Amino acid sequence: MGIQSQLGSNVPRPNAIQRVVHKVAGSSVGGAVLARIAPPLDNLTSKLSGGRQTSTEMLTGLPIIMLTTTGATSGQLRTNPVLGIPYGDDYGLQSGNFGVTSVPAWVHNLRANPQATIEHGGKTVDVIAREASDEEADAILGTGTALFPGLADYGRRANRDLDVFVLTAVDG
Repeated sequence: MGIQSQLGSNVPRPNAIQRVVHKVAGSSVGGAVLARIAPPLDNLTSKLSGGRQTSTEMLTGLPIIMLTTTGATSGQLRTNPVLGIPYGDDYGLQSGNFGVTSVPAWVHNLRANPQATIEHGGKTVDVIAREASDEEADAILGTGTALFPGLADYGRRANRDLDVFVLTAVDG
């Protein structure tokens, strides 16, 4: 059973307000502001809603998943809200980080330990991450850009190639 069947992947079209938020989030100023405020708000909202919702998901209509990785250096569990891009039965992740130059810590964590957990809609799934092939990365980034057009500028603004991962549910 894939992640999509376990967590659901129905991504409705954004409403008018969500489209405005997409434009703000896709801008360099909006992205820089959101890079600072969205993760703590998402963590709080997820905690308060029992993992059913994040503030970014409510504001944008995008599938924001809570990704829990093991710290590459610390060994501590780290939870970060990320855009979960539907990819077949799996999810794709990209390291856009709102278009800021720094690579998100979760990238380093997944490279050091690809076992992770994702939570969405109040459901939790254990996953294994792997770096996407070039073909997979193109497909994932294409789907991500269709969901959120601002994603297309994140790599350019960050002045780096985006790391792309595929998350697959662990059977069991």
